[in-house]
Amino acid sequence: MSSKELNYIDDALGHEKFLKTQCQDAIKNLQDTELKNCVQQIYNKHQEIFDNFCFHSHSLLTTAAYFPFHPAFPVSCGLNALPFFCR
Repeated sequence: MSSKELNYIDDALGHEKFLKTQCQDAIKNLQDTELKNCVQQIYNKHQEIFDNFCFHSHSLLTTAAYFPFHPAFPVSCGLNALPFFCR
């Protein structure tokens, strides 16, 4: 996995985190129960996407084929090579 690909994952996680925050804010401020439930479902989907990105990123980086011998990851970086939002 290249550093460019890691940056892509970081960006995607950043977007998911932002969308989750937006949903949480909406849930806190909405009065309509039906609308709150709808936004909660959207939040749950974004949480699932976020968790999947983190899980698969961690799996890739801890696989012997990539970690720590892959040239994109210096031996000293350890699990700090995980995308920022997964740490």
